[in-house]
Order: sequence, then structure tokens, then C-alpha cells
Amino acid sequence: MNGFHVPKEKAQVVKEYLTEHHLLDKMSLLVKDDNTITFPILSKSNLLKVFPFGTFITARFPSVQKKQTFKEALVALLTPAEQQHKQQHIISGFDVIGDIAIVEIPPELRKKEKKIAQLLLGYAHVKTVVKKGTIHHGTYRVQRMVHLAGKRTMETIYRESGIKVKLNVSKVYFSPRLAEERKRIAALVKPKEKVLVLFSGVGIYPMVIAHNTSASLVYGIELNPIGHKYALINKELNHLQNIEFICGDAGKEIRKLHVRFDRIIMPLPKNAADFLGSALAVAKKGTVVHFYDFFPEKDIPHEPKTRIRQLCRKWKIPCRIITVVKCGQYAPYVSRVCIDFSIG
Repeated sequence: MNGFHVPKEKAQVVKEYLTEHHLLDKMSLLVKDDNTITFPILSKSNLLKVFPFGTFITARFPSVQKKQTFKEALVALLTPAEQQHKQQHIISGFDVIGDIAIVEIPPELRKKEKKIAQLLLGYAHVKTVVKKGTIHHGTYRVQRMVHLAGKRTMETIYRESGIKVKLNVSKVYFSPRLAEERKRIAALVKPKEKVLVLFSGVGIYPMVIAHNTSASLVYGIELNPIGHKYALINKELNHLQNIEFICGDAGKEIRKLHVRFDRIIMPLPKNAADFLGSALAVAKKGTVVHFYDFFPEKDIPHEPKTRIRQLCRKWKIPCRIITVVKCGQYAPYVSRVCIDFSIG
């Protein structure tokens, strides 16, 4: 196979050129020693004109070993009977938060859960694998987690939209699947806006907004004291100044604020309606509210719009529906929905 032999100190610029001009053979590994690097190339086209210090050689290059995907490894582990439906359930049911993988194991595969967990170690930088021991429950909507493989820890650092988030996956509610939704909301924030995030957890919504926008101030209110503790840690971790975190019941804490907000975010499906009246008390004409709820697929977008109109009518607040956005599946044929609407 053709190779292009260059001094090690020149290798980076050569590599960039080969890659940009599609001359690098990506199915083979480069060869290097203390002073030189030899790239496997697909063509000699103009290389000596661009890099006269290089030399063409004929050499054997090791092949790139294609790593088996988690799905492929899982198929090999399960019997044909076990593969039916269970394989897809595991693949669609696992999340990676930082270096912790959280997996759902069907009851029928309990005997193989440790082997399944071992397969996940090493994928997407996973160092710990845990399984969901319960569904989200209690006032703080947390899940009990059971360690299956790897490092024994429930704490990790997750990265999203330029920020770092420290959290304990068994002590707080957190969903990496809402990353695109958080990015969508941040893109809507205008310069100098004052933003309120209810049920702010470890501070992910406020921090994505504060880091990526020119909002003048972002408030986050969280009931879970452990979530609030992590929010304060994360504020320092990301060196953010324009955020205030408050620990307490959102309905009570809102009324202590002497601020009228331009944007209010309510990412607590099922219970957000209980706090809408309090949220509207710190809104003004033109305030945009992002209200989350669950709806059957067949009822979207009509029922979400109807729901908001009914709630605003209850509080005698005029509203205008801006859009209805599906932002994730909650259950078969049921979606998490965000209704964006403005006041006045």
C-alpha cells in the first residue's frame, strides 16, 4: 500500500491536508516511530508539490479494527427468543449521563443483567452502569438506582451546550433527553430578558440559558434540597454570575420575588398546572410561558392548546398560543409536550 513518510513535527499539517482532500485511507492505521510518521494514502496526487519534505514509500499498514456496537454485542449475548422485543427495549431505554449508563432491564433478562452491563462499559466513555430500581416517584421525582458494573458511584459530571453539570443520578431528577429542548428554549431568549425557571433541579435549564444567551438575570426555584445543593455547585463550576437559585416550594417562593419576568419555563409535566397561577402573578403583558405536560399522540396539538386556554381563563389572564412542540416520548403513544404561549 502507498504511504507518505514525513517528519513527526510536520505530521499535523499533513494529516489535515490529507483529510481535507480525501487522500487519507481511513481503513488503515498510520505507522510512527520516534522521528517520523507514515500515513496510508489513497493517491499521490500533488503531495510532493505541497509537501516537498515528504517521501513516498510502499508499506504494510495495520487495518482499523471495527469495534462491535452495543447492539451487535447484545444480539450475540441473547438467545433468539430473548432478542424478540427485549433487545430494542434495552437499547431505547438506556441513557448515558456523564460517564454513567442507566439501563432498563426487563424482568425476563434479570439473570443476564450483569453481562449486559459489562457490554456497556467502554461505550461512549461509560465507566459505571446502573439500572433503574424504581420509576420516578415521590415529591422529588427521583429513581432508586442499582449498581451493576464498573466504578461504584452515582455521581458524575455531564456536559451540554458548553456547560458542566455535576449531579447524583439517584438523588435528583435529570433527563439528558431534553438537551435539544433546552437548546431550543435558549435560542428563543432575547438580550436583557429576565427568565424564571420553576422546578430547576440541578440548574441545567438556567445554566444553559445563562451561558448561551444575553439574558440579564435567570432565576431557578427547586424544592429538592439536594438538587438545589448541586445547582449552587454547578453555578460555581461554570463561573456564572447572572443566576439566582432558590430552594423551596415554587408556589410560595414565587410570591416573594419582586420581579416581573419576560420568560417563564415550567418543565414539570403532570403538576405544572398547580403552579400556573403563581407563575402568572410574576408575568406581565408579553411574557412568554413554556408549559410542559403529557398528552396522547392523537390529541396533539388540539388538546394542549385547549388546556392552556382553559387554565388561563380560570385565572382571568388573556393568552395567545405561539406553538406546540413535542419533546420526547413518555409512554407508548404518549408524548411530552411544550406549549409556548404569551400573556396579554
